[in-house]
Amino acid sequence: MRKFYSKILLFGEYSVLTSSDALILPFRKFYGGLIFGSREEAWTSNKELRGLHEYLTGNVDPGKLLIDLDKLSEDIEKGIYFSSTIPEKYGLGSSGALIAAVFHRYGKAEIKALDIMKLKEHLAMAESFFHGTSSGTDPLSIFLGSGLIIKPDRVDLLSSETMEETLQDVYLFDTGTASGTGEFISYFLSDLDSAYFRHDYKKYESEVNNAIESVLANENVSLKQSMKIISGYQLQHFKALIPSWLTSIWARGLDTSEYYFKLCGSGGGGFMLLLGNKPRKELERDLRTSLIPVANYMRIING
Repeated sequence: MRKFYSKILLFGEYSVLTSSDALILPFRKFYGGLIFGSREEAWTSNKELRGLHEYLTGNVDPGKLLIDLDKLSEDIEKGIYFSSTIPEKYGLGSSGALIAAVFHRYGKAEIKALDIMKLKEHLAMAESFFHGTSSGTDPLSIFLGSGLIIKPDRVDLLSSETMEETLQDVYLFDTGTASGTGEFISYFLSDLDSAYFRHDYKKYESEVNNAIESVLANENVSLKQSMKIISGYQLQHFKALIPSWLTSIWARGLDTSEYYFKLCGSGGGGFMLLLGNKPRKELERDLRTSLIPVANYMRIING
């Protein structure tokens, strides 16, 4: 089975919809791939693939989609499904990994000639089946197996291994509940014009860009400074996207500077990102949970 790994949107959730950059990294703890089988998960996933095929057939111009839909249909009838360890609705790109796998297996030869922005458009068309709309960045990162920096007018490929040192103190914190991308994007867009929401928003966008630059330059001190500002802004203005039980814990980290939380993807649940200012064991003891070190899963180990 060809493995397609999960991803982390490290910085740029929501602000990338306006004018900031975004940074996406491969996260090789979880993965999925297309296989044939008859287990219970096979039936559910096979049904999902059938729905994807119907969506592509009915909603996308066949001349614009570079997927062999006939071959996909044949394999669906034979029982192909997407076997995955990627938690769904957790912000790690479960749908993006499925789309990447479909394009890898059923993509037409013309895909190889596409530039990165055109490839992103094609992947977005397919992933829209899951979310109504899609930027295409999740499946693009997963399809290419590369870190990406998303800018307003282009996408740059990155080597995630060069960032391992900077991200040694960055962890995933499991909220224990699933998220819902579509509804939270609608919340963000509806509140974007309010004076309360936009208070210091340009500064927030600037700190997102600063954080990305700090990661790329391996500057730990400036990363932590930007992370604190981002965390404080999200607690004040994105509170609806943070589980209510987590807000006091989030605030305590800001007050003590022992750790800083931020959203990981759309928020509402799933994983949150945490940057720690003290050893992992102490953080886990204080937070009464296990943390997943991001840097540990940035390289392909058994790929």
